[in-house]
Amino acid sequence: MEWQCAAYSRLLLHRHQGSEEILLFDSGSGNTHVIDPVAAEVLQTLQKGPADVDTLVLGVAAALKLPPDRPLESYIDTLLHTLHRQHLIQPAIE
Repeated sequence: MEWQCAAYSRLLLHRHQGSEEILLFDSGSGNTHVIDPVAAEVLQTLQKGPADVDTLVLGVAAALKLPPDRPLESYIDTLLHTLHRQHLIQPAIE
């Protein structure tokens, strides 16, 4: 399954200097979220276009210098469902 950013939202990321925390502002809902670097990388990738879990794992691993292993895949899969429940992403329209 491919995922994409929610059509009605514009997501703005702000990284705090010297911190792992990243602020995410969702202009569609007006909500602000504190996210981790993996979530930020996933959302930045999805802002460029739809992607599936395997593509996201490889991209996150390369960007954050992490091994593209099963724990990362599991984390990203869970993250995608969390972001979906928060209405930040949606299944890609085919």
